Amino acid sequence: MENVNPIWIIIHLAALCAAYGSVVIVDLIGLLWLGKQIERERMLAITAWAQPIIWAGIIVMMISGAMLGPDLS
Repeated sequence: MENVNPIWIIIHLAALCAAYGSVVIVDLIGLLWLGKQIERERMLAITAWAQPIIWAGIIVMMISGAMLGPDLS
């Protein structure tokens, strides 16, 4: 990791937090639905809201990970 711009590390970690945090929220909402604590429509609304955040986080992690210059040899 020579000459790595620290902004790419920050972007990578921010995307990781956003994507992983959204996945944890969706999992917890799913558990609440299984336990009959929330209605199905509410669960589906929350998962529909979180899905673009998860995908955006994954895409940003791939781009920023490529910019970090991994040694693939």
